[in-house]
Amino acid sequence: MASRGVQIADDVVTVINGGSFTIADTVTAVRLYASDYELADLKTLKVTVMLSEDPQSIMSRDTTQSDYTITVGVQKKTSNILSDFDDLVELVEEINALFRFSKLPVSLVSWVSSEVDPLYEPSHAIQMNVFTSVLNLTFRDFLKK
Repeated sequence: MASRGVQIADDVVTVINGGSFTIADTVTAVRLYASDYELADLKTLKVTVMLSEDPQSIMSRDTTQSDYTITVGVQKKTSNILSDFDDLVELVEEINALFRFSKLPVSLVSWVSSEVDPLYEPSHAIQMNVFTSVLNLTFRDFLKK
């Protein structure tokens, strides 16, 4: 059986892949432990989901709280930075909106926060015409003894 964090990351992949987006590209998320694409791979949109953190704390004598951070990377090589980046920024916002104020359907953990950092990586844009954005989603889970 997969770890709780892996289950949550898989749940994020399922939600993204079931989402409806305004971008013309096909959005297919995959779960990986590291994102190491070659520049040629980025001609097609890449949405990568990775388990980042699993800090735990005691809530009571018999309950612990875990805040799982799931990182969603969005990358694509573009030909027109202005128009393509506008569409990709909107995609990141749409992915974020899928999780806001909700529970994941299988693992039933609750979303507690999101952080987009960076919204786009300027050095990737300037040097390679690549859009790279990182969305960190935090989900809260409780475990009773």
